[in-house]
Amino acid sequence: MIGNPSATDKVIMAWALTNDYIVFTHDLDFDTLLAMTQADAPSVIQVRSQIF
Repeated sequence: MIGNPSATDKVIMAWALTNDYIVFTHDLDFDTLLAMTQADAPSVIQVRSQIF
């Protein structure tokens, strides 16, 4: 993990874009933020899992 875990989604996305990183998350908000800004970067990998 890099950075402040309490940083806002916008701050995380801006940092990832500036530093050419991929956002790897469980959070559903990152792909929405990417779509709302019509940006094509940074890439977002969303991990969804369910433990039974």
